Amino acid sequence: MLPALDDYRLAFEWAPVGLVLSRHRTMVDCNQAVCEMFGASREDCATSFL
Repeated sequence: MLPALDDYRLAFEWAPVGLVLSRHRTMVDCNQAVCEMFGASREDCATSFL
């Protein structure tokens, strides 16, 4: 993986606020803060509709 992508991934994972990546209104990925907000696992969030 490229160093810039590593930096992006770390910033995404460790952000103190909820961050979501979506495609066509479906969550593709989310960080732990989102999981804590909704009380769901990453697997559950990754298939949720926005």
